[in-house]
Amino acid sequence: MTQANESLGLSAADHIRALNHHAQTERLFDYALINRTPVSAELKAKYALEAAAQIVADLDSVAELGVRPVLGDYLDEATVARHATDRVAQDLLVLVSQSSTKTT
Repeated sequence: MTQANESLGLSAADHIRALNHHAQTERLFDYALINRTPVSAELKAKYALEAAAQIVADLDSVAELGVRPVLGDYLDEATVARHATDRVAQDLLVLVSQSSTKTT
């Protein structure tokens, strides 16, 4: 979800660009974990009151940055939207495992 005064209107690729800029590098990441689960209508309406919205997953733009998008169900929803940390961690471990297999 976007946040007021921080990320309103930014897409996934925009977030990556901002991080690259802050790190003063052309490409900081090889992969980007990107949520593919849509937020419920109820929570969407709640966030709209703050002018916040779900981040647009502009996958082609992410790939153009040289970053491989990894799609997953990373949304935990209750009274607010949160990262599904268990699923994020699981997919990160898979990426690390695949990476270490390639280097040995």
